[in-house]
Amino acid sequence: MVFSILEKKDKKKRNIAIGVAIISFILFGLTSPEVEDGYEASKESETQENSTNEPVEESSTSESSEESSKPVESEESSKESESESESSEEVTYDDPLEQSAHDVFGEDLRSFNVIEDSGMKDIYVEANISMNLTANMMKGSFEMDVLDYAEKVKAEGFSNIIYMAYAEATDSYGNGTEVAAGTITLSKETIGKINFEQFSRDNLPKIADNYNMNIGD
Repeated sequence: MVFSILEKKDKKKRNIAIGVAIISFILFGLTSPEVEDGYEASKESETQENSTNEPVEESSTSESSEESSKPVESEESSKESESESESSEEVTYDDPLEQSAHDVFGEDLRSFNVIEDSGMKDIYVEANISMNLTANMMKGSFEMDVLDYAEKVKAEGFSNIIYMAYAEATDSYGNGTEVAAGTITLSKETIGKINFEQFSRDNLPKIADNYNMNIGD
């Protein structure tokens, strides 16, 4: 009798345990897919985040390279604009006589004047002689500029061209000073006789209306 009662209790406990196990299995089966799905979803989201982050880094790199190249382009364009503005600011002169003087003598031109009196129109050109040459080379360089200017303006209306040369020298006390290096005068009539293609500079002292140079031989 006692054994039968114990057997019944054991069977009841086994049935309860089996029921609990079945319920636990059912619940585990229902919840486990969600966990896996959530795990897979998290992996996919991480993959998407990584994939989206990579292009952003590339774009940032490309943007930085573009930005670094922009200042260079702006500097080059500014330099070009400066050079264009400098070329556009070159001084021009309405008088062809004065324009030619600047073209020939350049920075060595000290002054340019045209004096008209009693029907005469004389051109006065004052210029410096470069001092980085020997005396004969200094004189020869000035004479070449004299002939070059005469050739440029020979078709213009004038009476005489008076050239005045200036040079730096050292006085008896060793001090630097500026001296008149000489003058050359060419009349329009004399200039009209010169064949500039065949003319020898050595003959300039012979044909000039006035030739008085204080430097060189």
